[in-house]
Amino acid sequence: MVGVLASTAAHIHQGGGGDDDEEARQTSVAIFIVGTVIGMLVKIWSFMGQRGRMQLLLALLLEMRRRYQRDSRGARPRAQSNGVTLFYILQVNAVAAALAWSVQPLISGADRRLPLPAWLPFDATASPYYEAVYAGQALSLLLVPQISLCLNICYFALMLHLAAELAILRDNVAVVGWRRPSKEAALHDERHAVDREFAAAPENRLLEDNVRHHQLIIRAVSELEQIMSTSVYIHLFVNMINVCSHIFVISVVLLETDEMAVVVSTASSLAVFLSGIALYCIIGHTIIDQSEQLPEAVYSSGWTGADASFRRTVSILMVRASQPLSITVGKMRVLSKPTFVQVLNGSYTLFNFLYRTQSDKERKS
Repeated sequence: MVGVLASTAAHIHQGGGGDDDEEARQTSVAIFIVGTVIGMLVKIWSFMGQRGRMQLLLALLLEMRRRYQRDSRGARPRAQSNGVTLFYILQVNAVAAALAWSVQPLISGADRRLPLPAWLPFDATASPYYEAVYAGQALSLLLVPQISLCLNICYFALMLHLAAELAILRDNVAVVGWRRPSKEAALHDERHAVDREFAAAPENRLLEDNVRHHQLIIRAVSELEQIMSTSVYIHLFVNMINVCSHIFVISVVLLETDEMAVVVSTASSLAVFLSGIALYCIIGHTIIDQSEQLPEAVYSSGWTGADASFRRTVSILMVRASQPLSITVGKMRVLSKPTFVQVLNGSYTLFNFLYRTQSDKERKS
């Protein structure tokens, strides 16, 4: 990352090379690379600085798994499976984008052009320097995105597991409580009436366990929010700019040139940035969805025939569950589907501004 950042920044400082159109395109790509790498460095720094909170969050998840093992619908294995599936999908997406950028100079037929713009203290177009630098840049395109990918999948997995805990709590709280027997059962048990006070004790304990489970989930979501706040906010901001710049590059290349290799490589990296934004918002929205279903599950419990202590605990849980849990990044943006739409609107606004500026320049010239 340091090597890529240094050589690309030096390229910007030196002013690139070649004709005006090629120099402008190389400079725009260099600015994109520098911004992306700086965002990744901040993301890594933020992640490493939250080590204590991460350990606490994992301890809370392990405690919930140990204390509340009932999972009638398999929410935990499903969250694990979804995380693994996302990992492989993102790996394929990132590797495809890296390969597209790596082979772009070869397909476009450019004379000894490197995959990434870089300034080097020697002639990089002469053999064997060209082959060595080309191989190094291709390797960097494969390895550097893995850093961001691994951090992203870590956050995705934690959000999926917290959503699974909310689903387990919803299912468990819906089955507790006193439910009056049916008429047939009542006739069958006329001579053996059920002692309600005796039956209420274990139900109260089950409800108290669910309340403690909910408290642990609230604490875990708060810890995850603190961990993700800075890094994910910067990730969304950088990706919003990258989406805008990639759409702009694709539109300009399609209108002015016929370099389909540039279009394919840019479109492949555009898919990476769009998926990064979408997955954070969609998975974050699952936590909101699951927590919004919790009050209905509490109301579905058998509180109507329960004792006063049970009904009092249900009312307290209802009040707390009426406030949906969510993850807010940067103290401003809630990870949700509306946020995804807002980020796309921001990208379109920037694209519209750049496109109008470019059109005005061409009209004046």
